[in-house]
Amino acid sequence: MNSREKVKKIFLRNSNGSGAMWTGHPNDKTIPIYAKKWNIEPTREAIFTYLDDDCRWVMANSGYKHPQGLADFNPAWNTKRDTLSAEGCFADAENISDIEKYPWPDVKYCDFTDIYAQIDK
Repeated sequence: MNSREKVKKIFLRNSNGSGAMWTGHPNDKTIPIYAKKWNIEPTREAIFTYLDDDCRWVMANSGYKHPQGLADFNPAWNTKRDTLSAEGCFADAENISDIEKYPWPDVKYCDFTDIYAQIDK
């Protein structure tokens, strides 16, 4: 059974109980440490291969390619944020027009080519 089949069976609650391996996203500073210890290339992909990883870390916004570099969603848009618990960009919204002012992402800037390549590894 390949990784895709294994993970799909887990999501469908139909696995044989063997589980799946998910390395996550190793910190950049730890990659050379693992590489030296395991005598592998100092890359995340080498770590995934060494550990027989079944999943890949894919950032949710990695498929959004706005030509001006704008983010797909920016909860701090048009606000001053000093802490993570600060109010978001819609805190003072009173009506729909306040919401419509937000620079919503445009589907024409979605490009999942890199994500598909990561998934297929």
